[in-house]
Amino acid sequence: IEQAPWVIAMFAPGKEILAPIVEFSLYYAAAGVVCVVFILFLIQFVGGNMVRSIRKISRAAELVANGNYRDPLPINRDDELGQLKVSFNTMMKGLKEKDLIDFRKSEKSVYHRFAGIHSGIGKRNERRSAQSHFGCRAFPARSA
Repeated sequence: IEQAPWVIAMFAPGKEILAPIVEFSLYYAAAGVVCVVFILFLIQFVGGNMVRSIRKISRAAELVANGNYRDPLPINRDDELGQLKVSFNTMMKGLKEKDLIDFRKSEKSVYHRFAGIHSGIGKRNERRSAQSHFGCRAFPARSA
């Protein structure tokens, strides 16, 4: 046949010949849809956990900003968010100690101010009692 200049042509119905290719493309499309759904679920799961952790840190930051130093955030991750929680807890502990020191300083300041006022009142009363002993009036007389 190689030496003969003949050509063989076959005719067959297209649906029968293309059926395996069409069937494969349907399976291929279905597998693609399943993969996309799986990836979206995975993104939602991983992203949702991350967003929940960030929201917890954000709520804790709002509490700390209002001066409410509650229990430290639990460290349950070994990734960057876990490191952020460790840093946040360290910062919160430092702020709590600083506020306690500032409170004690202001408490001492208030004590000294009141002590000064109290001693000033005592000195005034001593002067008034000394004046009354010498026949002086402690307060000027009111004119009627």
